[in-house]
Amino acid sequence: MSEGKIVTIVNDKNQTKSMEDTLKVMKREWTRKNLAVEIATMQGQRFVGGIQERKLKNYATSTTNRRGFLQLIIQATYDELPILANQLGKQLDISRPALNTMINECLEENWIYLVEDSFSIKEKKKQRKMFYASDFVIKSYERYTEWVYQILTKTGIRSITISIDELERMLQHQT
Repeated sequence: MSEGKIVTIVNDKNQTKSMEDTLKVMKREWTRKNLAVEIATMQGQRFVGGIQERKLKNYATSTTNRRGFLQLIIQATYDELPILANQLGKQLDISRPALNTMINECLEENWIYLVEDSFSIKEKKKQRKMFYASDFVIKSYERYTEWVYQILTKTGIRSITISIDELERMLQHQT
C-alpha cells in the first residue's frame, strides 16, 4: 500500500476512531498473551529431560535474584566479557554475602567459571573475580529460548505484534 493511500484511509475520522479502538483491543490481547507466557516461565512449565538441567532450571526459577544472577553471567559470556563480582552485586542490588552464596552454589555445580585478574593500586596487589557461564548453562539457556519461541508462536503474540505495529504506522500518517 502506498503512503498516499494510507493517508487517505487514515484521514476519515470514523476510520481513524475504528483503528484506534482496534489498536486498543489488540494491545490488551497482546498484554494477556504476554502474561500467559510470563506465567508459564515463572511456573517453570517447560519440561526438562536431564537431571542436571532440571536442577539448573529449579535453581534459576527459585528466586528472582538467582535468575538475574545467571542471566547476567550468560549475557557476559555471550558478550565475551567476564562479569565482575561487584558488578553482579550492584546490578542485582544484593548484599555481598548473598552474592557469595550464589557464586559458591554455582561454582560447586560447575555452572559458572571463575576468572581471576591481578592488578595493582598504589603498590597494593588486588584480585578481581570475574565470571563466565559454562557451556552447559549456555546450551540449557538456548534450549529455554527455543521453548519461549515456541510458546510465543503458539500464543499468536508475534502476529499481534506485527498487526499493532502496522496500525500504529497507519495512525501516525494522520494529517
